[in-house]
Amino acid sequence: SKAVVEVSKTANLIDRIKSAKPGNKALVSAMDDVKSSLVEIDPVTGVQTLRTNPGQLQSSIENINNLLAQKENVPVRRQLMVVKKSLENQINKVESIQGQATKQYAIDSLPLNQMDLWSAFRNAP
Repeated sequence: SKAVVEVSKTANLIDRIKSAKPGNKALVSAMDDVKSSLVEIDPVTGVQTLRTNPGQLQSSIENINNLLAQKENVPVRRQLMVVKKSLENQINKVESIQGQATKQYAIDSLPLNQMDLWSAFRNAP
């Protein structure tokens, strides 16, 4: 798609979160990890630029989801969620189809419990 996401807003948010608590190692590390997933490096020039492609930025959302699942990031979950929402909002502004896909992905990714699985198997043709 030709949609261009305004990622600088999310990148600036990350910088503001980090500067508010520069001594919080877990927070700074998680924010650095997220920010690195927003950047691509030109293999020839080595210049870093923010990604603007909605498809590429979905991998950044997945990266945040992975960070949210890690035990050591429990204390910084709120900040990770704020950054994730910011990024999702920027993506959704430029591509409503992407926004719909994100919502569907969230629905499809809900964890199944064993009873759901059992009833699905039992009711299968």
